[in-house]
Parts: sequence; structure tokens; C-alpha cells
Amino acid sequence: MSEKLIVQALMIDVNETSRQLRFRFSIKGNGLQIRSNDFVIGAAPIFIDGGVPLRLSNLDLRPYFELQNLSGITPQQYNNPLPDGNYQFCFEVFDWVSGQRLSNPNLGCFNAFLIINDPPFLNLPRRGDLVASKNPQNILFNWTPRHLNASGVQYEFELREVWDTQIDPQAAFLASPNLYSTTTFNTTLLYGLGETTLLENKTYAWRVRAVVTDGISEASIFRNNGYSEIYYFTYTADCQSPQFALAKSLSTSSEEITWMPDPDHLKYKVQYRKKGVRDAVWFEVNAVNPYTTLHNLEPGTTYEYRVGGQCTQTVANTEPRFSYNAIQEFTTPTKTEDNYYNCGIAPEVAITNREPLDNIGVNEVFTAGDFPVTIKQVNGGNGTFSGLGYIVVPYLADTKIEVAFKNIGINTDYQLYKGKLRTTYDASWGNMDDIQDEIDAVVELGNTISELLNLDIDKTTKENIEALVNALLEDLKDEDLPQELTSQVEEATNDMIDAKERYDEAVSNGDTQAANQAQQDFHNAQQNLNEANEEIEKIKKETADLLKKAITELYRDGKDLEAENNERYNQHLLDFQVDDAENDNDLLIVETNETDLSVNTNDSTESFTDMEEQYASYLFAMMLQEENGNEFAKFIELSKQINLDFIKIISQMKQDGQVDNEIINVLKNHLRSAFTQILLQPYLKR
Repeated sequence: MSEKLIVQALMIDVNETSRQLRFRFSIKGNGLQIRSNDFVIGAAPIFIDGGVPLRLSNLDLRPYFELQNLSGITPQQYNNPLPDGNYQFCFEVFDWVSGQRLSNPNLGCFNAFLIINDPPFLNLPRRGDLVASKNPQNILFNWTPRHLNASGVQYEFELREVWDTQIDPQAAFLASPNLYSTTTFNTTLLYGLGETTLLENKTYAWRVRAVVTDGISEASIFRNNGYSEIYYFTYTADCQSPQFALAKSLSTSSEEITWMPDPDHLKYKVQYRKKGVRDAVWFEVNAVNPYTTLHNLEPGTTYEYRVGGQCTQTVANTEPRFSYNAIQEFTTPTKTEDNYYNCGIAPEVAITNREPLDNIGVNEVFTAGDFPVTIKQVNGGNGTFSGLGYIVVPYLADTKIEVAFKNIGINTDYQLYKGKLRTTYDASWGNMDDIQDEIDAVVELGNTISELLNLDIDKTTKENIEALVNALLEDLKDEDLPQELTSQVEEATNDMIDAKERYDEAVSNGDTQAANQAQQDFHNAQQNLNEANEEIEKIKKETADLLKKAITELYRDGKDLEAENNERYNQHLLDFQVDDAENDNDLLIVETNETDLSVNTNDSTESFTDMEEQYASYLFAMMLQEENGNEFAKFIELSKQINLDFIKIISQMKQDGQVDNEIINVLKNHLRSAFTQILLQPYLKR
């Protein structure tokens, strides 16, 4: 019902009019030699005029493709798609009346590589899983597409209750009515509160069918008519999945997975695979204890993993069944380091509440997966927050492990629904996140820009470019860069998307010239992005250098007067002790009336306060100039909480044309103020 093949014929003799023609059609390849008969039943003569192109499609030439008019193919072969491979399609033109060949037999052929697409591969829930019931109901179904030459693929999802549990669930699925079905373009489906309620301790089976249709007929061929395998699971309330799973890096090629032991679990199974790899295989490790070690991993690689617990004894001749937690991930280190926990605590995919929380404060608690997170530093609002906190690991003697988060989403139920928490661990349980990059850099755009700069227009997709561009622009919103530089980055990245769209369209239409131009535009956009990145790197270095110089000068100022400051400080302290012994009220006098509350201090008090601030600034500068990355990073973040954003201060003064010495002097004053205010914050006291 749709055009799949086009034949164009041109009568070169312009003197011919209404010449009657017929065709002979053939296919060669993969051991097949199919040809249409000389007399085609149902085919009428084709009329052509000289010099006028004639365009015919498979709809016009339908009789030539009917089995009764073909030789070299059996009915069984005819009723199945041609095998994958390269084929030559040929058309020859004959005079209808005399049968004389009118066309050159070598000019009417073309080659095509035919592919039969594979149906989707089902991921979660896996075959035989136990899925723990939750209130509200939420089950995540996920599958992986495997088609190569199909676009606009839709997926028909089917879920059925298996009534007869004594036969193979896959066979029982075919004999059961549909409980729920839908069509989607996504490869993930959340079965939630709005869908038919599933019953506890019942078995359900599901499958997915891939189909491409133009509304009239199917436009692509899939094996098994597009149907995936059939997977089944038991919806149970009697077997909860393991909780509080953590990954601990032991080396560049090994990772220890630990979780909370449960007396209901007889044994455990850990499944893991590479993240972001097409058709990645799930590897499995069995365990009796609530921990296991994964070996032979690749350095600097991100893996997904999940932990399952078995609650019931295995019945003879059946596979053991496990209840798995949500998928989490870890990244192996690139070099040998001390042991540390390196887990990305991700939000539960099944969370449906996306209403952002207006505000959240220090010491409040939100949940990330299994873990309650206590906030110790936070900024942001309207559902998006950044800061520091800690999680408590029950099976490690309630040990607190620090977590860092940036631009995460928290909903009104105090649940993490967007973004990830990063945790780190050192052998001394210092729980300090090494965020040295936040010290030396103005912006954290390097990784995303690097990916965009290394993209190949042939080997990437429009969706991949859009995802990277969105991530880059999201980071730009949080940074204080010159407007023209921000605009250059935005323009370059959007130009890459535009070039990719034009390139794909040109390739689809066979327009080589347009494809080459789009490819050149793509590389030009990458060059513009690279120039912007070089400018960003320059700003990063200048900002870090200025801030470090200001702190170093502040330290040297105090160092030169260290002996004098010590003497003055001790003398002031002695004076206060004498004054306090003589008259308590001389130290601080508070006068009040209906409209005013004022504090009066004597000159000695003011002098002593000033001395304390100077001395505190010197000591704080001494600590920071020693390049303690963790303390420096905390100082930068805490400064923002008291409305002192040094990055923005430096950027603004640079834009105003101030020279380095002027900027450093201003920074020193701001630093003294920041040191004093931060030291007064109670949660920093040791």
C-alpha cells in the first residue's frame, strides 16, 4: 500500500508516441535468481512518449511481483522475507507487440543491501524475577531496541496475568487475555497507579512488539513479526529486595558490593554490566553473605548493578528466583588508589511526584533510593538544590558517609527524583569529597564540551547531540561567564544540532553536495565551540590565580606582623581580664527603648574585636594557602551562603576593566569579611 520501489524510464527517440511496452523484472543474490515470466498475468501494456520520463512504482507494477508471474522462487520462500544480504534488482524493457528488447540490459540494474530487523530485547523485569509490591504501585518495564534501518519505531506493550502456573509461563501467556496494553515510542514504561492494579503473589508475563507503520501498512520488516521474547515475573509482598547497596572500589579492576543483610534472604545474586553499551550482557555473581567482589573490570568505566535476594527454597528442576533492588551504578578508578566508596545514588525511577519542593534547609532530611540524606550545606530553591550532606550506613555501625550533590531535584515528598548523589570514602573515614576542580575552575563544562568537540557527524545521533547540548546549556546557567562567551557557546552547540539535522536529511535523500556542506558546517560549529572553550579555560586560570594570590598576600600580611600581633593580642586579653574583674558592666552596656536597641562598647572592646578579626584572618589564610583542597572547596561554597561569590566578583571586576592589583586588594577585603563571618557559624566549630 506504500511505495517501496521506483522505476524511471525514458524513451530516447523523441519521435515515438504512445509506444506500448512491457517489463521483465529479476532479483539476483544469496543463491536466488528470481525472474518475472515473459507473459505477466494481469499486466496491461505501458504507454510511453519519446522524451517524456515515465515514473512507475511497485503499486503500478503489482502484477510483476505476484507469485504466479515469477520463476526461481518457491511458495515457501515467497511467503518469507528475503534473507539478509546484497541483491541486484534489474528491469528490462520490451516492445509489447514484437517482444523486441528496447533497453540496455546493463543499465536497468541497481544493488540493495536488505536487512531484517531484530525485535526488541527485554531488560527489566528479567525472566523469573520477583517484583516486590509497593504502595503506590509502580513497576518499571525496560527494553533495548535492536533495529538498524528503521525509523519512527513504535512499541506495542502487552501485559497478561498467567492463570495456569503449571505450564511454561511463555505458553500460558499466549493462552491468556490481555490485562493491559499500550503503544509508545519510548523504550521504558512505568506501570503506575493509573494502570490496572496487580494482585500480590500472582504471576504476570509481558512482551513488546516493534512496528513501523505509515498508517496504512507496515514500512519495515522485523523478525518474528517484531515480537520480543516473553518475560514473566511474580508480584510478591513476601520478599523485599536487598536494601542500602553500596559499591566500594578496591582497585582499577575490582569492586566490592555490600548491602544490608536480611534474615528472610537465603542467598543473593549481583548482576552487573557496562553502562551505555548496546546489547551489554548482564554478568552474574552468586553470594551467601551480604557482600561480594566483582573482578576483571575495566579501569575508568561506569557499570550498572543491582542486588537480588532469594526468599524461598528452589523447587526441583526450576531456577531460583530473586527480588532485585533498583539499578545503581559505580565507576572504576583510572589508577590504583586507596579504597573508597564510589557510588552514584540515583533516584528511584518509579517516583511519579515531580512537584518541586520550594525550599529545604540545613539538617533537614530527604530520601535518595534507600538512603535518608541529612543536609549540612545547601543552596538553591524551587526544587533544584546543590550542597553537601551525609548518609548513614546501618550495616557499617551507622557510619556517616559524606555525599555531594549539584542541581538535584527534590519533590514535595522530600524524595530525590532528578540527578545523583556522589559519595566518596577514604581509609581513615574522613568522608571528605575531593572537589579540587571546584577550586581551580570557574566553570565545570570541560567534560561536556570535550564530548561535543570529539563527536563525529556520521557516528552520532541527533538525540545524542541534543542531550549533550542541553547538559552544557544547563551548566552555563549556573556560571558567571561574559554574555558574549555564553552566546558563542549556545550558538555553536545549536549550530551542531542544525547541521546534524541537515546532514541526516541529505544522506536520506542521497544529496551528496548538501551532506558535504552540512558536514563542513558541523566542523565549523565545533571549531567555534573550541575557541569558546579556550577562552573559558583562560578565565578559569585567571580567576583561580587571582583568588590564590589574594589569599597568599593576606597570609603574608599577617605573617610579617605575627610577633607584633601575638603581643598585642595577649595584652588586649590581659586588659579585658582586669576590666572584667573590676566591673562587668564596663565590657558591654545595652540600652533599650521602645524603638531602638543599641549596643555600646568601649574603645578597648572595639580594638580587641578588630584584633581578633585580624588574627583570625591570618590563621584562616595560613590554612588555605597551604592548598588544602577540601577546606578550600568548603570555604568557596560557604562564602556563597553569605552572599560572597568570589567567582562573580572577579568576573565583574574583569569586565569593568580593573587591573590585577586592584582586584587583589578588593578580594583581600572580601576575604577578611568572609573569614570572620564563616568562623562565627556554629556548625563550623570543631
